[in-house]
Amino acid sequence: MPEEPPLPVPADPAPPPPAPDPAVPAPGDFPPLPPPPPPPLSTARRVGGFLGGCIITCALGFVLAITVYGNTRQTASCGLVQLLYVVPAVFFLFRKGWRAWALGFLFGGAVVFLLASMCNNFNLH
Repeated sequence: MPEEPPLPVPADPAPPPPAPDPAVPAPGDFPPLPPPPPPPLSTARRVGGFLGGCIITCALGFVLAITVYGNTRQTASCGLVQLLYVVPAVFFLFRKGWRAWALGFLFGGAVVFLLASMCNNFNLH
């Protein structure tokens, strides 16, 4: 029997391709678009928030003046006591993004403070 020729030895196989990096997008892959910004508030909603903040603050100042001070002549300190609830409310409203309401609270607080000062002949003592 004739001798068989030796089988050819295959060359070293090519190394496998590297695994794709998940942080690098493949060609044709695009990152998702960010969501669209919310639509701006209408003028009516902004005015309504401002007026609502003014009315709530003035009503709370009136209730505070009537219940705490009654008919005494020390109503000017009512405007100062009002800082206890107006300042935290304004910070909260600005943080939540309710700018019109926060500005209404500020304006209403200023009105109550000035009216309380006038009722006491501008004497803050």
